[in-house]
Amino acid sequence: MQGFWGGELALGVGKTSSTYEYGNPMTVATPTPTSGFGMLDFENKRTLESKGGLSFTGGLRGFVGVEYFIAKQLSLGGEFTLGFDALVKVQDEVTSQKVENGEVREAAVRSRSANTVASSYGLRTVTEVSIFLLFYF
Repeated sequence: MQGFWGGELALGVGKTSSTYEYGNPMTVATPTPTSGFGMLDFENKRTLESKGGLSFTGGLRGFVGVEYFIAKQLSLGGEFTLGFDALVKVQDEVTSQKVENGEVREAAVRSRSANTVASSYGLRTVTEVSIFLLFYF
């Protein structure tokens, strides 16, 4: 049996984007077409493109664990992790279409997670428990 411990520093950058194509076009004659994605909202708009804002994450974590060798090259173990993660994310943008005043219009709307700033900030506590089986060869 052997124990282990250590620390981790995590840094990350992410961005998401989704584009939607529909088989039923939105027209003046059909302002609420049937959509397979269920994307019509309460204002009868449907999403064409969704661009997630750039996000930056960072974290500091510590871990402690134990590993027990049940055979010469086979071990069973467990690990407990505790740490903090921080997130900074800028605005998202959603482009949608809607029939309005007798024509189909597209509009891009920027949104944010927080109400008063152009980005959102968050800090969360991270706890993880892992159980593992390792093969050494």
